[in-house]
Amino acid sequence: MTSDILDETQSAPSLSCGAGLAQHAEVPRRMAVYLAELAQTLELHRAMLVLDDANSRHEDFVYRDLAANTREVAAKLRDTAEQMAAQRTLPMGAHDESQWSDTHLRAFTRFVQEQSALAVALSEAATRDEQMLASMQPAGD
Repeated sequence: MTSDILDETQSAPSLSCGAGLAQHAEVPRRMAVYLAELAQTLELHRAMLVLDDANSRHEDFVYRDLAANTREVAAKLRDTAEQMAAQRTLPMGAHDESQWSDTHLRAFTRFVQEQSALAVALSEAATRDEQMLASMQPAGD
């Protein structure tokens, strides 16, 4: 049964596990770029703060910390994406499909659900930020 499901979901010819990893590499790669841009935006925001104000100093501290943490996560995601992409030609190892269980199905179900939730969250954020960006444009652009 499991092999039937896997056969139906994979394009012909069937993907190896390595090719599947490579195929999924685009998501962490895009997330890395997104987070690197967020970190840059946070850093640029800091330049606008008037640091003789206590609230601004606190905001600067928070933004500096968030920018640094976001850069670290972006770097790890970029490395992960590169490692995944490099597995395109990973030889297929032997698999014992009798080990497939409801635990595997539940884990993959959660993965697919979270993938969809991420797409929704990004779509909503993009819509919100596109509106903000439009409001920042000089008149006539």
